[in-house]
Amino acid sequence: MVVLHFDKKEDIEEAIRSNDLAVLHFYATWAEQNELMTEVFEELSKQKHLQNVKFMKCVAEDLPEVSIKHNIAAVPTFVLFKKGSAVDRVDGADAPSLTKKINQQASKVSFLAPKPALKSDEESLKTRLKNLINAAPVMLFMKGSALEPRCGFSKTIIALLEELDTDYKTFDILSDETVRQGLKTYSRLAYISS
Repeated sequence: MVVLHFDKKEDIEEAIRSNDLAVLHFYATWAEQNELMTEVFEELSKQKHLQNVKFMKCVAEDLPEVSIKHNIAAVPTFVLFKKGSAVDRVDGADAPSLTKKINQQASKVSFLAPKPALKSDEESLKTRLKNLINAAPVMLFMKGSALEPRCGFSKTIIALLEELDTDYKTFDILSDETVRQGLKTYSRLAYISS
């Protein structure tokens, strides 16, 4: 993901209204501490597990109305938004806090498969499972999330997928017992029919 640079108030307001997590980096070109934090911010934007996060930046002095609205008293400051509302922030050059807060907020955005209204529960589950499986080039059904695997196998698979630079999504099977049990039947039937 590319860090987007904004120089118009309207563009920022539109970008932070989305359902995705948006992180806005307020900076100043003259402040030394901004250089390191800009590097950290750009590195975070390249992380696969953060691919649905919008990374944005603006020069705080160039947009005083936006800076005032979001109580920017110093640079760098990072404000995290969901649906147009600030949900967290990091004031100052604190790379560990920034990384932790972005990861925490991003992990709260979970992938939910659509639940189609079909004639029978069995057909509905089968369709839901197909939609989940086809939601990404690689869909990993695991215990926990990419950020917080809950078993050694899940942790190992995530490490392998990251190492291979794989385009993937995950689904926490502990969050939905119907999907967990349905996958067992679905995979058995798929194996038998192949």
